[in-house]
Amino acid sequence: MYPLLLLITLGLAPTVAFASNQDASGALTSAGEIDLPALLEIQAGKVLRRLRDDPDARASELASAIQAARIEQAAKQAALLDTPEIQRAIAQARLRILTEALRKYEVRTQRPPMEAIDALALDLYEAYPEQYALPRRIRIAHISRFTNPEDPQETPTMMSDLFERMKGGEDFGVLAKAYSQAPNAQDGGGVKEWLIQPRDMSEQPPFIQQAFELQVLGQVTEPFESGTGWHIVMLEEETSGEPIPYETVKRGIHADLIADYQTRRFDEMMKALRPTEDLTELSDHFKQLVIERMERLSAGGNASTAAD
Repeated sequence: MYPLLLLITLGLAPTVAFASNQDASGALTSAGEIDLPALLEIQAGKVLRRLRDDPDARASELASAIQAARIEQAAKQAALLDTPEIQRAIAQARLRILTEALRKYEVRTQRPPMEAIDALALDLYEAYPEQYALPRRIRIAHISRFTNPEDPQETPTMMSDLFERMKGGEDFGVLAKAYSQAPNAQDGGGVKEWLIQPRDMSEQPPFIQQAFELQVLGQVTEPFESGTGWHIVMLEEETSGEPIPYETVKRGIHADLIADYQTRRFDEMMKALRPTEDLTELSDHFKQLVIERMERLSAGGNASTAAD
């Protein structure tokens, strides 16, 4: 049997995350807790049986194992494995693998009561209707003119004059046909497509921001600059706030609630694994280890100097 360390090197040991209930029951201690090394061994046995029965998988894993062995041999010859930085990195990698395996195992096995999830999901749907509604949609018309590079004030002056004429009662469509330089000018500046309001307006261009600030049908913006020209926008039609049926969004709400529950359960488990005893003695012990380490380094340096 391959050693467990080799399976971890091959990236196979984390399959513990997908352990079956039967595997988990086989790795229970007398106290009813999961014995993670035992669970890894069970999963390793499954991997080995797959390698035994699948020649292509066996060849691929064997090539990976050979490469891993050669890398480790080269690292030993270069004395890299004795380097503190390498030792720390290996320890941290092992911890990450085991933590992620444990997290996935917890996520798979810890399921909240679905009756409670159903009730909470419906409460959220009713309490925050704006989160479960279709976004606002609008149809607009606009008058747009390019900025005259030879006379930059010409276009904003003309647009201001058009805005005042609209306030005086002149028809937006008639003015659009006469003065707009946009391709839809002959349609009275109307845009056939619906614009859907983005959730985050802060990163939208000025044209979109100005359009969605309009709240009343027939309302127009003041002239504003965007891109290479100036614009006046009018709100022609809108639909907003239509609720999405609960059955349509229920699955997504459930998934969010379950993920939040599992994350909190894992955080609680990791908190329980932290040491709770008095750390004073451990701190003193650590200081002593540092002193001994420095003494060995000092002795090694003196011996090297003497040898020179």
